[in-house]
Amino acid sequence: MCGKEANTIDELELFMKDKTHKHGRQNICKECLSKKRKEHYWKNHERIRKFQNAYSKKYREQNREKVREQVRKWGRKKYWERKVKIFQLLGDKCVKCGFSNKKALHIDHINGGGQQQKKSYGGARYLQYVLDHPDEFQILCANCNQIKKYDNREAPYRYEKHKGYD
Repeated sequence: MCGKEANTIDELELFMKDKTHKHGRQNICKECLSKKRKEHYWKNHERIRKFQNAYSKKYREQNREKVREQVRKWGRKKYWERKVKIFQLLGDKCVKCGFSNKKALHIDHINGGGQQQKKSYGGARYLQYVLDHPDEFQILCANCNQIKKYDNREAPYRYEKHKGYD
């Protein structure tokens, strides 16, 4: 018992609900209960973590598809959240022509080499890199991006066959 008493209805809210007790509340206030639980956790944290890890592993094994789908959903959500932040940060239109339909806007590495960097980082981590280094990137529409790649010979294997397009 923590020594606190509830004399009014408002003070009752200081105590957790518990149907097993006479008055429907625990005999220890929320603040003291929280301290007690934290102390218990830190005294027994190694045993508790072992149990939690074993339980999590068993759950993931038993519900493999469900967990995979949850991870996919979370990944897609994070991907699109980052992409929206990038467009807000870099602008919602092509820096060269002003085109603004997001279906055709690309995140372009200003100095080239974006494809290799994107492959090495992967989808969501690459977008986080863009957020962390916005000065290295710009928004281009699909047409302007292709023209830039062609003019800068960023993908020479694609353009060697088509030398007549200069």
